[in-house]
Amino acid sequence: MKAAFILLLAGFAQQANPILGPTGGQPGDIILLDASSAQAKAYSWQCIPPLTDAAGRPLTTIVPLGDKAIVSSRAGTRIVILSLVDKSSTAERPILLTYQWTVSIGDNPPSPFPPGPQPQPPAPQPPGPIPPGPAPAPAGFRVLVVYETGDPLSKDRTAAIFSKEVRDYLDSKCAKSPSGKPEWRILDDDTVLADTESKNIRDLFKDAKPTIQALPAVVIASDGKFVAMPLPENKDAMLTLLKSKGG
Repeated sequence: MKAAFILLLAGFAQQANPILGPTGGQPGDIILLDASSAQAKAYSWQCIPPLTDAAGRPLTTIVPLGDKAIVSSRAGTRIVILSLVDKSSTAERPILLTYQWTVSIGDNPPSPFPPGPQPQPPAPQPPGPIPPGPAPAPAGFRVLVVYETGDPLSKDRTAAIFSKEVRDYLDSKCAKSPSGKPEWRILDDDTVLADTESKNIRDLFKDAKPTIQALPAVVIASDGKFVAMPLPENKDAMLTLLKSKGG
């Protein structure tokens, strides 16, 4: 006899939703969802609707990290679907549970399913001339990681951006905004920062973009100047670079 397969969908699973994390944020925020409390045997993350750039190329909307996932912080509303194999499953009686989580990015995010065709934003303009050396920047230590969501990162480079050691270092060393938020951000190169974002971050992103020669890149501001350089290949190299500038 074939093994029974129990699929609990019916408008999504009736058990308590194991997903924890923010339901909103601003472009550039790290939107980390955590479903580790489910203690499931396997996790599958999806995000709708799909995103594309100005040329119609698909963009990354979610980065699965096992029982966690990082959701794109481009402005808009997106729905995260988590499917997991329940911890009580057996080979004879596998149980698949599905949950939903909605995240809205920006102060007035557009609907995830617009009523009709929407105009495409204009294609990005080519960068201006690259200055000969580091440019002026506000006093204090600030860091921007700039990448293209349509270009997948290697596992080591993903750790260089999202590992706890890197985030803890940046939280402790970076200058704080008037609201007390550490001034470091992870941004898609086409991100349009909201007016509510720190002026120092907005100015640094605007001034640094023309100096970035290739993505992914890291922009480090310290001692009143900034410099853009390629993103290090792994977490240890990233920490070494950050500590050389931020102490």
